[in-house]
Amino acid sequence: ISVNEKIKKISVYIIAAGGIGLFYVTWNICPLWKDQEIYSKYVLSYEPDSAKNWNNLAMAVMDKGDIKGGIEAYKKAISANDTYPQTHHNLAQAYSKLGDPAAAEKEYRRAIAMNPDFYYSYLQLADIEYRRGNKKEALECFKAVKKIFPFYPDIDSAISQLSTELRRAK
Repeated sequence: ISVNEKIKKISVYIIAAGGIGLFYVTWNICPLWKDQEIYSKYVLSYEPDSAKNWNNLAMAVMDKGDIKGGIEAYKKAISANDTYPQTHHNLAQAYSKLGDPAAAEKEYRRAIAMNPDFYYSYLQLADIEYRRGNKKEALECFKAVKKIFPFYPDIDSAISQLSTELRRAK
C-alpha cells in the first residue's frame, strides 16, 4: 500500500472517531437541550448576571406551573438589567396568574414607561381596569393600542363596545 493510500485510510478513521466523539458529547449534553429549566440553570452557572438567562429560566419554571419561582427569576433578571420592558411585562403576567392585580398593574405600567409603544401591556392594563369597573381607564388603554398598532385584531370592536357601555352608563 502506498503512503497516500495509508493517509486516506487513516483520515477516514480519524473522521469516524471524531464523529463518534461528537455523537457522545451531544448525547451527554442532550438533557440540557430537552429541558429549558435545566439548560437555563446550566447557562446561569457560567453567566449568573445574565438578565436574558434569568428571564429564560423564569419562563421555563412558569411553563411547569411554578409561578412563585418564575416571579423570583424575573426579579433577578430585572436586578441584572432593568432595561427590558418585556421582562416587566412577563413579571406582571406572573403576578396576574398569582392573583395579584395591583403588583401586575405596577409592572405593566413600568413596561409602558420604559417603552410607550409596548402595546401588550396596554392590553393587559385594559383588562385589569375593566375588571375593576374602571371602564374609562380601560377605554384609554384600548385607544393607546389603536394609536400604536391600528390594525390590531378586534381593537376597533373593543373600543366601540366599551364606548357604548360608557354612554349607556351616563
